[in-house]
Amino acid sequence: MSHTSKILLLSLFLNVAAYACPTCMGNPNHPLTKATNAGVEFLMYVIAAVLCCFAGLFLFWMRRSKALRSANLK
Repeated sequence: MSHTSKILLLSLFLNVAAYACPTCMGNPNHPLTKATNAGVEFLMYVIAAVLCCFAGLFLFWMRRSKALRSANLK
């Protein structure tokens, strides 16, 4: 039995339960929990804004390409 398989077998049988932090599993009305949720929500808005900017950039490029193509055909 190789060294890697021994470690894998040992980790399967001697695992320790992973507990969530008190912020996530504690009181949902605690100020720290509310701040964590607000931070996650803010970061989701930032990601959505960046994705919308990329979409707008691609739309701008498509329209500009179409305008340049039609200008070259005339």
